[in-house]
Amino acid sequence: HPYRKVLLGLAELPFPAAAVHLAVDLVRMVGADLHLGVVHQPEMVVGAGLRLEVEERRREVVDLAGMYHVKVETMVMEGIPIEEILKAAAGFDLLVLPFFKGRRSFLTRPDVTMNVMHRARCSVMVMPVDERTR
Repeated sequence: HPYRKVLLGLAELPFPAAAVHLAVDLVRMVGADLHLGVVHQPEMVVGAGLRLEVEERRREVVDLAGMYHVKVETMVMEGIPIEEILKAAAGFDLLVLPFFKGRRSFLTRPDVTMNVMHRARCSVMVMPVDERTR
């Protein structure tokens, strides 16, 4: 199989469980290693509360994968989500990200998944999520 190392990117909230299920199912099918890339944005940009929420989502991902006996290696990064995910994905065969249908990208708030999807050097799999039903 071409996918030995899979990176699940946790770069923005909300983070839907469907993306976790997709990544866990995929690594179980192909026998790949699952890594979770968590990006913390600078506190002065997003506030202190977001870091705690991202950390809570990280624990949920690890717990959910553990239910299926999938070990998750976690990489914690600090900085601009798009840039950090792109740097981290360089060493992986596949990157899995949630994609919010209908979300717009603005100069002041770019859509992380859309940017990464177009710029990543590895394969990218997105899990479409309807903003209204997440």
